Amino acid sequence: MSATTTAASVTRERSTRPKPLLVSVKTFEGKDGENLLLWTREVDMAMESALLQNEQQCTLFPTWAQLKQQLSRVFPPLNQAYRIQSRFLATQQGKKDLLDYVQELRTLIAGTAADPLPEAITLTVFMEGLRTSAGRTEVFRVHSSSSEEAVSVALNAEHSFRSARPG
Repeated sequence: MSATTTAASVTRERSTRPKPLLVSVKTFEGKDGENLLLWTREVDMAMESALLQNEQQCTLFPTWAQLKQQLSRVFPPLNQAYRIQSRFLATQQGKKDLLDYVQELRTLIAGTAADPLPEAITLTVFMEGLRTSAGRTEVFRVHSSSSEEAVSVALNAEHSFRSARPG
């Protein structure tokens, strides 16, 4: 009876322990047609599904964020700087809220950190992209010297205009 009890406890231990999941991910070689962002997402999903249980298993990938950053530096998408700069230069406020427009411009500016555009171009793109509003009028009246100053003036003017309206 003791042998049966021992065998039952061993099978219970085996059944409660999660079985390792074998996940295969293609290797990234940087060839045409391969997308680094999709590959890193696939590896992220594989790592999340690996059921890492202890510290020893968790240290298999100690610097995954650093590895992704290095890979994106080595294998950037083709013409990435050109794409970001052309998108930045063509950005208009359109029907977007002023804050959304500013956030989009800031995101694109952050994307050009390796080769930043001159401040005068950034300021001009922001001013010309504004739709006709109290913010645009105030920005052109003040003649800001930097894009962040112009953003501040536009946001303050829009806020003042909205808070002054009755209702």
